[in-house]
Amino acid sequence: MYKTSRWNSKQGQGQIQIRPALTIIVRAVSPTTTVEDTYHSEDHFLNYLLWTGVKGTKWPNRTYLIATMKSSYGEGIFNKRFVNIPSIKDAEAVMLCDDDFDDAVTAHHDIEITLTLNYSPCSKCADKLRDFYENHRNIRNLIIQFSFLYRIREEKNQFGLRNLREAGVTLQAMNANSWREVGVDLESMASSDVDRITERDEDTEGMLNKVLFTYESEQDQDTSDDYDDLSSRFHSHLIFW
Repeated sequence: MYKTSRWNSKQGQGQIQIRPALTIIVRAVSPTTTVEDTYHSEDHFLNYLLWTGVKGTKWPNRTYLIATMKSSYGEGIFNKRFVNIPSIKDAEAVMLCDDDFDDAVTAHHDIEITLTLNYSPCSKCADKLRDFYENHRNIRNLIIQFSFLYRIREEKNQFGLRNLREAGVTLQAMNANSWREVGVDLESMASSDVDRITERDEDTEGMLNKVLFTYESEQDQDTSDDYDDLSSRFHSHLIFW
């Protein structure tokens, strides 16, 4: 179980009570169902994370982020959720400005940070996260995992992800294990829904690999049917703030 983490903050002695993630059972959805209709519990946050990018659902125009930290012994020392402020601040920026997050990073050494999002970081957020990682040598590993790629046809977003990888940040698509880590048990769901979610996760993994390992320059654009289909599906379903 996660334990209470204490440290000296700018205001004096501070503490955050960390609670372990609950396993969420998500019910089946029809092809025309919105994310709001998938709620099986009060944890709407995880539902948005889970269904973003899945065919036949209306994708959220908000970014949802879970930040967790583990010590070198694997002990959970931080777990907090963040959402973007539309037209004002991205979820990653909200997290980086959060006092609790900053205090936890400062107070510990040799830590692993995992960021779980429904959309991959945009170019600006990628730059901020890279700077954050490079400026905190006490971070042993920074993992960024996500449900779907954000506006990946825009070259600046491709470069942002590659820059993160070059800095040593681990980028990965969600899978059954990573869903379990944030409290979603895919095995409890209908097989048809698991198939749809797995298809989305595999699509995201394939696209991410193309971005990180296939594109060699700004002019090196992939024109495969898979790329066009996924990108078209992305732009035809999603409206951003």
